[in-house]
Amino acid sequence: MHSDCKATRFSGTLSRMQRLGFGLCALLSISAIVYGQAKTSPDKWIGTWKMNLLKSKYEAGSLPKTRILSFEPVASGVKVSSDLLDTQGSVHLEFSVNYDGKDVAMRGAMPGSTIAAIRVDAFTFETIQKTDGKVGVRTHFAVSRDGKVLTATANGLDQNGAKYTNLSVYDRQP
Repeated sequence: MHSDCKATRFSGTLSRMQRLGFGLCALLSISAIVYGQAKTSPDKWIGTWKMNLLKSKYEAGSLPKTRILSFEPVASGVKVSSDLLDTQGSVHLEFSVNYDGKDVAMRGAMPGSTIAAIRVDAFTFETIQKTDGKVGVRTHFAVSRDGKVLTATANGLDQNGAKYTNLSVYDRQP
């Protein structure tokens, strides 16, 4: 009987070890699934975009004659450059921003101008531009599912305090 007791205890231990093994496998499987879903897909706005003047509409300010946006990936964010030509001349802006919602200075903009960005998903991100700490423009950027069109919807207040929406549509450049 003593040997039966040992056998029962051993098989009981083996059963617990098996359960522990299955539990560990389940945990690893769930972790792999969650990690796989948490990995972000490449940002679809990376590349060069040219403003389509026929599809763009401004409620405030004047529509530029031309505008080229370029997006390059950097660790945790994006490097952006903008070249714009309007009735007052050419303007070059650039900045690198993380997708953490924290303000960074824009080079080429008015003194005191900052921008913050938040990545929504691989097709969408949003920015908040400030001047001297005061929010001026919130812009929602969305890339079409075919990756050929970038639409930027900017909301802000004009010089008189009236709300406006400027719609800028861009075509991907080769």
